[in-house]
Amino acid sequence: MAKATIVNYVPFIREFLKDCFGSGPVRLSRLCARDVVRFVQRRAPRLHLKTAKLLTTALRSFLRYGRYRGDIRLDLAAAVPLVANWSVRTSDVAREAASALRQLFRDKNIVLDMKLPDDEPAAVVDRDRLFQVIINLLSNAVKFSPRDTGRVTLTVGADAVGVRLSVADNGPGIAPQHRDAIFERFRQVGDTLTAKPEGSGLGLAISRMIIEHFGGRAWVEDAFGGGAVFHVWLPREPAAASAA
Repeated sequence: MAKATIVNYVPFIREFLKDCFGSGPVRLSRLCARDVVRFVQRRAPRLHLKTAKLLTTALRSFLRYGRYRGDIRLDLAAAVPLVANWSVRTSDVAREAASALRQLFRDKNIVLDMKLPDDEPAAVVDRDRLFQVIINLLSNAVKFSPRDTGRVTLTVGADAVGVRLSVADNGPGIAPQHRDAIFERFRQVGDTLTAKPEGSGLGLAISRMIIEHFGGRAWVEDAFGGGAVFHVWLPREPAAASAA
């Protein structure tokens, strides 16, 4: 390996070892896949995409070398997450998700309004995972919107540090005391309705887990005029000049 490559890798490896062992002795044999995944999940979303890829490459090389020497027993290099698709325009993915659910809206005769910019900054998130989140949010909105008079609004906007996607419906809304519970596994708050909507209750829980995985947030509020509005916020891709 070239000396320049090693020099580029060392800061990431030093940070990884400090994250795992603190100021104590470094015992590579105690490393596990959870240590590797946790470090990348926490660190990579804060970096420019190119730098994040360098981090994961450095980590894989170090872990492979450690295993070759016998210091690491497991193939931990295989546990390093990929970040190849961690930079997407949220509006593009939102359009794809809405198109995929077009028939679902037609079946209940529900109107979908989309307010999507053409030039918002890229968000740090995996494209496929973001697609899954938007599908979950739109499906949930359809589920709780009234047939024939339902209206769902899909909006994307950006601020100085992140991108926010919102899905609003004109359904029954969600009482404040239930707003945290709906993001728990197997929890729904449709029991007060005449007929509880079908579903396992996993969609919102999984969506929040995905968003938090990439350093974002997910929450719900009252929609203007009634109903609920679900928000997800994701960090923007840092400018190349701020990469470190």
